[in-house]
Amino acid sequence: MGQILGVQYIDSVFLAVLALRVCSLDESLRPREPAQRAGPASIEKVELMKIAVVGTGYVGLVAGACLAENGNDVVCVDKDARKVKLLQKGTIPIYEPGLEHLLARNIKEERLTFTTDIEEAVINCNVLFLCLPTPPGGDGAADLGYVLKAAAEIGRLIVKNDISEPRIIVNKSTVPVGTVEKVRRVFKEAAPDADITVVSRTSR
Repeated sequence: MGQILGVQYIDSVFLAVLALRVCSLDESLRPREPAQRAGPASIEKVELMKIAVVGTGYVGLVAGACLAENGNDVVCVDKDARKVKLLQKGTIPIYEPGLEHLLARNIKEERLTFTTDIEEAVINCNVLFLCLPTPPGGDGAADLGYVLKAAAEIGRLIVKNDISEPRIIVNKSTVPVGTVEKVRRVFKEAAPDADITVVSRTSR
């Protein structure tokens, strides 16, 4: 299955590492009936997760589909309501071999959903992937505006909803070295008392 979508596939080993961090989460945050997972026998029993993917561009859409195919409950979030409606019907705006099939299957099996409501995702998901655009700025460096703005919004919503359970923020946007520390600083300012872990999973 790791070859279906080439280098964008989210491997089971990485999910297993994340699962170790969320093993103590409230039971209400976990899938009711974990689906069978592919991968080495050593990780087949890892608890599956409720995951949000913020951004449904190429990286986000492929990541969301692969995470759902791996058996996780995934909600993809985008501010573009028209795009979300199309995705809910299984219509995809990009071409990637095998992606349309993955979307259709996981939507049908209710492991993959799409929404414009990031607050719903923050409340219900213990892992949030940031898959946002980082266009080059005037000096050629990646513009982190979308990533940092999303982090600030997530932090604000964690505080607003008095969320005490741990949250893992995975940065999968294409970003330079040092971005994780910048994102951590944003969370320290927006939600200083929240239990938030920021990690990076850059595109290869």
